[in-house]
Amino acid sequence: MAKAKEPVRRQRASKRIRETLVAFAQTRERLARLPDDLRLPLTLVVIEGLSYAEAASRLGVPVSVLMERLALARGSLSAMVAMSAYPLAAE
Repeated sequence: MAKAKEPVRRQRASKRIRETLVAFAQTRERLARLPDDLRLPLTLVVIEGLSYAEAASRLGVPVSVLMERLALARGSLSAMVAMSAYPLAAE
């Protein structure tokens, strides 16, 4: 009986892996669409794990500007996700 469950587990695992890969590709695509002044702060803080102070220093901007750009970047990404959840009807 355990052998009968194994193919089901593999199918589920394969499906999760495919879904993860698709989500990763979509995230990379969305990040690429952001302008540099929004993408770079997000990359430094979220992906590279720099503190706000470190990222701001690297970009040569005050922390307050970095925080504003991060908020704009996150808002832009959220809007992209929302738009992809509700695609426009085909004309």
